[in-house]
Amino acid sequence: MMCGMAFACATPTNPDVESPSDSSLSGITTDSSDTTDSESTSDSDADSSSDTNEESSSGGDVEKEKITVTFRQNGAEDIVLTVAVGESLTDIPTPIAKVGYIVVWDRTDFSNLAQDIMVQAIETAKTYTVTLKANGGVLEQSSIIVTYGQAYALPTPMHGENIFEYWTYAGEEVAAQGVWEIDGENLSLTAQWNECHWSNNY
Repeated sequence: MMCGMAFACATPTNPDVESPSDSSLSGITTDSSDTTDSESTSDSDADSSSDTNEESSSGGDVEKEKITVTFRQNGAEDIVLTVAVGESLTDIPTPIAKVGYIVVWDRTDFSNLAQDIMVQAIETAKTYTVTLKANGGVLEQSSIIVTYGQAYALPTPMHGENIFEYWTYAGEEVAAQGVWEIDGENLSLTAQWNECHWSNNY
């Protein structure tokens, strides 16, 4: 061996000791990937929750509970209408008219309805003031009051020379008594007379 010569000595390697290798780095990379996936999943859940809340907040579009309003009149088919609870019914039907009667519903307030209701038609017989025209005769009264569908009796006028025959309305004979069945405005009856011709021969 020659003195003074320098030798480069390589660091000996021990095959039994594993170097920090790809597996350790791989492990670190794997952990980072798991964290990213977890964050992504959390974001997805948050978006889903947000969508659910939005759908819930739009629940105002759900139809309100309905209630039924039935209009009933004798001789006619029921009229059934619906309205949401707490709202008002505005399209009120008109009851069917009946000759000689005033027909109205037994309820007039249809606001803020809370439950099903039945509305009945009320029929009230009309009352008339009938003017009596004696037509040359004499009467103790110039008018009478009658009610449709109820009994009446007409007075008998007097005349100095003629005999009373009957009353007329619009040219038609009216019985002296019976059940009143004339409906109209400004009703008036006129007395009809049978003229008597007297002679001096007995």
